[in-house]
Amino acid sequence: MKSDAMTRTFISAAVDKGFKDIERDPKRSVRQLVDLGTFFAKGRFQRYFFDIFGEMLRNEHSSYYKWIHDLVVDADQKQLKTFGMNLAYNSWTVGAKTVRALEQTEGHNVPWTIVFRMDKGGTLSVEMLDDVIRQGRSMGIYCYVFFCSESYSPLQLAPLFRRYRDCAFMAFLQENQVDEPLAETMLEVKNTLACIRCDNNRFLEKAALLHSRSCFFAAWYPYSDGSSGQIYRKQILPQVLQAKAPFFFFVASENCSADSQSKVREYTIHTRQAQRDPVFCIDFYTDIAFIDHVISSDAYVLSFDKNGMAIPAPGAALLQSLALGSNTLQILLQKILPHPPAAQSV
Repeated sequence: MKSDAMTRTFISAAVDKGFKDIERDPKRSVRQLVDLGTFFAKGRFQRYFFDIFGEMLRNEHSSYYKWIHDLVVDADQKQLKTFGMNLAYNSWTVGAKTVRALEQTEGHNVPWTIVFRMDKGGTLSVEMLDDVIRQGRSMGIYCYVFFCSESYSPLQLAPLFRRYRDCAFMAFLQENQVDEPLAETMLEVKNTLACIRCDNNRFLEKAALLHSRSCFFAAWYPYSDGSSGQIYRKQILPQVLQAKAPFFFFVASENCSADSQSKVREYTIHTRQAQRDPVFCIDFYTDIAFIDHVISSDAYVLSFDKNGMAIPAPGAALLQSLALGSNTLQILLQKILPHPPAAQSV
């Protein structure tokens, strides 16, 4: 644990220096940061990520140089570093080691993140979430995702963001939920990424509000069987670029078919490899499952509905549906995500 703290301190100082250098010489500084990340990448996913990213940045004309430069210059750097370190180091490095160790001894999958559907009419309370996060951190889970319905204020979650400063949180929001109090909260806690739904008329207005406050944010779009890459490129991408959103999430709708998800997954990978635009595209469910597979060999997305009931990701199956509150997180995982213990390298 002491070694982990020292390593984090060293990386934190190197990232601070890298941010300053990027403003002056983006290409050289980004390569140095990737080299640094490769050096400290101990886990499977970190090694995979930095190897792939390093390969991509060998392209001198990559739009990702501009992407990283704009991200560092436009965003609050303390927020950017805190969220990034909590995700990349606390979750994907230190937490991943705990996840793999537990899977070896306990005989069940431990997901690297948990997704919650929040709604005003639901029974999933902040107190229940607090209990889940407290248990999850002891298992190595340091990332939590919240999809907030229009009737649910994301500010209700602020006590969790403040209490668990070492976690990375992502809040997927409707445009009406983005306002000055939200921006103030994001800049205060620094460990939370606000994601704005972008298929509406007020997206650019709300993105401009966060951008004016140097608040780190992303865009997201719910896709279904009728969606396509052409819709994204012609209708959505221009707005995302105008908003200067550094990340874009494709999020499969509840009844989206596996075939549609596979096509969006292929399109997402293609856009990342092409490096044409200064925005990093993510297919939410399939990329979460992919990271889970790289970290711990299984590929699973653990989600809970507004009443704390375990639900499958779109296109996936669930062994059985159990509720939070009635079970500890460990018992719940034992029942719905069992697998034979297997030797795994750390």
